[in-house]
Amino acid sequence: MLRESNLTIHISRIVAYHRPRSGGHAALRNALRWAVQWQILTHNPADTVALPRIEKKQARPLSPEEAARFLEACAYDEYGPLFQLLLFTGLRPGEATALRWCDLDLEQHVVYVRRTYTKKVGQELISSQKTKQGPRGVPLLDTN
Repeated sequence: MLRESNLTIHISRIVAYHRPRSGGHAALRNALRWAVQWQILTHNPADTVALPRIEKKQARPLSPEEAARFLEACAYDEYGPLFQLLLFTGLRPGEATALRWCDLDLEQHVVYVRRTYTKKVGQELISSQKTKQGPRGVPLLDTN
C-alpha cells in the first residue's frame, strides 16, 4: 500500500539521487495524479509530502595557481576562448553561450549580457534577461 510515510522516503531517495530541482518529485506527483484520475488511488499522497531542504553550496573561486593551470589546460581546446571568458568575467555559461558579436564593445572593453541560453527537455531557448535594469555591462580585462 502506498502511504505518505513511504512516499516521503521514496521522494527523499529521488531527490538525493537526482540533482536538485530535476523534476523527480514533480514526475512522481504527476504520475500519482493520473492514478487518482483513473481511480486507482483516492487521493494523491505526494500533495502532502514536504520536500527535503536542499542546501546550496557556496562556490569557491579558483586560486591564482588553479586559474593558471586551468588556462594552460584549455589553451589549445576549441572552447578555450569561451573558458577564458567565463573565468575572467564570471559570466554564467548560459549567458556566455547566448552572446552575439553585437554584445561586444571592444572600444569600451565591455560585454553586454542581454540574453541567456537554457536547455529544457526537448528544446533549447535563448531568452532575454529577466532583470528590470536591462543589459548588464561586464568589463573585459586586458589579458595580454
